[in-house]
Amino acid sequence: MFSSFFSVLSVASTVSKAFLGYQQAAAMKAYYDAQADLAGVRARITKVQAQEDANRALRDLNENLASNVARAAAGGISPYIGSPATINAISTRYGVQDYLLAQDTARIADSMGIMEAQILRDAGDMYNQGGIIGAFADVGIGTYNIFSQTGGLDSPFYNTGSILNPTASTVVGGTVIRGQG
Repeated sequence: MFSSFFSVLSVASTVSKAFLGYQQAAAMKAYYDAQADLAGVRARITKVQAQEDANRALRDLNENLASNVARAAAGGISPYIGSPATINAISTRYGVQDYLLAQDTARIADSMGIMEAQILRDAGDMYNQGGIIGAFADVGIGTYNIFSQTGGLDSPFYNTGSILNPTASTVVGGTVIRGQG
């Protein structure tokens, strides 16, 4: 009586453990997927900030060039030859460098965000697969333990003419039905 009760309790415990392991893996996958989404958002924010920096670099360059041209013209010299032109060329060089650096930063931030998100999604998938495999392993180990604790092949539970042992006899309504072995 108690043996069958504890066997049923053991089966329920094994199934519960497997189910909870699977649920934990699914929750971790959801966590990693959320982290991946967050990494994508952070990358987009960094990309937008870098693009704003690029626009700011062009705006500053435009202001510097306009200021240089205005100063030269106010001084009565041509802003397009000589020293004013050299100053504008140097300003343009540094302004374009700042712009290109900011554009590169935007591209790198975007690429890094995509890679980080994919790594996190892959981690979630691996965790989920591990949870499924762990659940099956828990059921297998639990089944083996229950089977060995109830007497294994010599168990009265096994020798009942079930699919596990078709050669055993089964009692149905007081009639003994012999197995096929």
